[in-house]
Amino acid sequence: MKFKMKFNKSVFVTILSLLAIVSLASANNVERIPTSSRVENLIQNMTLEEKISVLGGTGFATRPVERLKIPALEMSDGPVGVRFGQDSTAWPAAIGLAATFNPDLLGEMARNLGEEARAQNKRLLLGPTVNITRTPWGGRVFESYGEDPFLTSELTQAYITGVQSQGVGTSLKHFAVNNQEWGRGHVDVHVSERALREIYWPAFVSGVNAGTVSVMAAYNKINGAYCSENSHLLQDVLKRDWGFQGFVLSDWGATHSTINAALNGLDLEMPSSVFFGWNLFDAVKKAQVPLTAIEDKLRRILTGMEHLGLLDETQRGPATKNFEKRHPATALKMAQESLVLLKNEGGLLPIPNRKRVSVAVMGPSATRARTGGGGSSMVHYPAETISAVQGLERRIKEDSLPIDLDVDDSMTLPGDGVRDSAILGSNFHAEFFNNPELNGEAVMTQEPEKIDFDWEWEPPSKSMGFDTNYSVRFTNTLTPRESGDHEFRLAYTQAARIYLDERLIYDHWVVDADQSPLINETTRIRLEKGQTYSLRVEYFKKEGLASIQLEILEPSQLIENMIARTLEDAKSMAAQSDYVVLFVGQSAKTESESFDRTTMRLTRDQEAVILKSAQVNPNTIVVVQAGSPIDMTAWAPKVRAILYAWYPGEQGGLAIADALLGRINPSGRLPISFPKTWTDSGVASSYPGENGIATYTEDVFVGYRFFDGSPKQASYRFGHGLSYTTFANSLISTKINSAHVDSPSIDVVSRVTNTGSRGGAYVVQLYVGESQPLVPRPLRELKGLKKVYLEPGQSTDVTIHLDAQAFRHFDDVRNVWVTTPGDYEISILGEDTRLADHTVVRLESPDLKRFELKNR
Repeated sequence: MKFKMKFNKSVFVTILSLLAIVSLASANNVERIPTSSRVENLIQNMTLEEKISVLGGTGFATRPVERLKIPALEMSDGPVGVRFGQDSTAWPAAIGLAATFNPDLLGEMARNLGEEARAQNKRLLLGPTVNITRTPWGGRVFESYGEDPFLTSELTQAYITGVQSQGVGTSLKHFAVNNQEWGRGHVDVHVSERALREIYWPAFVSGVNAGTVSVMAAYNKINGAYCSENSHLLQDVLKRDWGFQGFVLSDWGATHSTINAALNGLDLEMPSSVFFGWNLFDAVKKAQVPLTAIEDKLRRILTGMEHLGLLDETQRGPATKNFEKRHPATALKMAQESLVLLKNEGGLLPIPNRKRVSVAVMGPSATRARTGGGGSSMVHYPAETISAVQGLERRIKEDSLPIDLDVDDSMTLPGDGVRDSAILGSNFHAEFFNNPELNGEAVMTQEPEKIDFDWEWEPPSKSMGFDTNYSVRFTNTLTPRESGDHEFRLAYTQAARIYLDERLIYDHWVVDADQSPLINETTRIRLEKGQTYSLRVEYFKKEGLASIQLEILEPSQLIENMIARTLEDAKSMAAQSDYVVLFVGQSAKTESESFDRTTMRLTRDQEAVILKSAQVNPNTIVVVQAGSPIDMTAWAPKVRAILYAWYPGEQGGLAIADALLGRINPSGRLPISFPKTWTDSGVASSYPGENGIATYTEDVFVGYRFFDGSPKQASYRFGHGLSYTTFANSLISTKINSAHVDSPSIDVVSRVTNTGSRGGAYVVQLYVGESQPLVPRPLRELKGLKKVYLEPGQSTDVTIHLDAQAFRHFDDVRNVWVTTPGDYEISILGEDTRLADHTVVRLESPDLKRFELKNR
């Protein structure tokens, strides 16, 4: 069943007006957070210029105040690794971490991550990303913990506690409802207070309760106001209602004003002081922003630095104790537990190894390590990356297994590599200009082998200055090896154009306000064999992220020609092998921050190879490496086994090999539901919005909450994940300590038994649903989980405590949390999300008779 909300424009405008009045009042009556005498003394001894200077960043750090020995707070992107750290561990993408359903293991990873950051003097990690998955097309689905607020909250607490135990702060992001990349810089999200409180905010509450040092304000607007200057979001909710005592920093370039941002709760502008520089200084001088508001921001920032030890000179700089810089064992464990076995018809997996078998290995992710999705969470310099083939080869050799691999690595994904070196005359000549118009003399030149750059917020060189707008001209020659259509693939942010023999063949020399942050374009031009052409590619960056990549495909590499050739190779290999393992999915170039996907389907050649292989070999196994749901309707019924590997980090190849060969038993569970197709998604009719407004018409019915009412529209639902063994799970007791609606307290005991022949892990998933709700509520909601490992025949009892938060819902008319008297079903779901057992409890109220009359 679908529920929609009506939006009252006049009421909305009235609310905005009231919020503006309240925000100005609150800014002039700042409630001081508790601070030390050291912080207060520093504030009182700072000049106004020094105070303002700390409130604007310098790339990935705050400004130091050398006179008072206040150091810079050095930052790094870091949801799943120290992004630009040398030899840093690259853990699985966050969606894979969530698939472990193991907060304890995530806490261990977070402690390791904090160690690595501390060893490199990065004292604030920009993470975790806790935005709830709303659309399967979302570009950053892989960077979040999925669609459920309870699971996300548990993982958030474990992450923050672990990282900050090492003297490294976290920045909880992106506050709030940054659920799509399309139009993220300006889209206005219209969402009910109830959906915010029940779905999109619980993880932020969990992070605040865990003591996060900072919270990052999102790019988008919420109900009319940018998040970085949204008084209801930052002042009323975060700082007043939740008692947050840390500081709020903007996402990079997400600040839009000086006075509104300063009055409404933003504390630190990143990456530079466009609005919180001299503009803020003047606003204070003109009494447009009170000095108390400036000092509140400083108090929050300096207190956070003090908690991290940065105001103590002995704790600055590189770590003084023996911090580990690499944690491959934890990365492998995380990758192993993240793997989700979606299908295993007839027990096809694991691949038997008692007698000699041949295995054909194909697909664009077989020989390439897909460590993570694209954008700011990608760890750039891991010490090692292990592909699936490398993992299989290593394990087969280590265990002396009688398995012969036949590997075909010809398939690629867009962006895997620039395939034009054979027809280019030499390296490119790149000229860099300190302006976006290619004017004047070049300030820097390079000779790159290919056009494949991801500068993002940084300039191509520090010598160009951090905040520089710039342009680049790339020149080269190319000489085709065959006549026919050649395809020029250009992926870039901002603006670009291509000239061939001085003829403009592609032109987008403008930045449109409504364009996707990343643009992918192709153009085909007929070229003649042996003729030499001059090639010129031009690019400019004015604001935001900067990246550009060029691929040139020869006629034989075009998709329609490659599919036919690839299918013949696949048919031959599959027919001659005992088993076929196809490694398919997405990549950091096709799934990334800055843009949303436009399809849930695999590329045409991947789908074609799966179908052809399944046609000639019944033992076809598909391993998917991707960070969000895939439309499998065309091929899933044709194959017997599907293993979802996400982006499994640097050790992913070993983890995948361990699962395929039976070294480990897969125990991951889906942290997101998989619609059958895009149109089966609960948000297909409202994404991405109209006229710059995204209205969340589904309200609280996000993910499995929607599919529980429309089960036929999902391929696999939240919590699904099979095993190589079997389990029994039943509720053996329900102890009601208190049944009063004001303070319910119930202990539920579940008994889990491994009834199979292999050891394995099982996730107890406990759900609660109100039997006869007075307002539309989900059928069931996750309210407890526990992962346990059991040997064959072993049993264990798991106790899960339920309190008021398990039963309540938010009343956005009265703006209060409500627990309604009546019956509630407590249920546990099995590995395939079917009901394993359930019971009913009744919550009571002194006014029960009135409730029963109303409920009729």
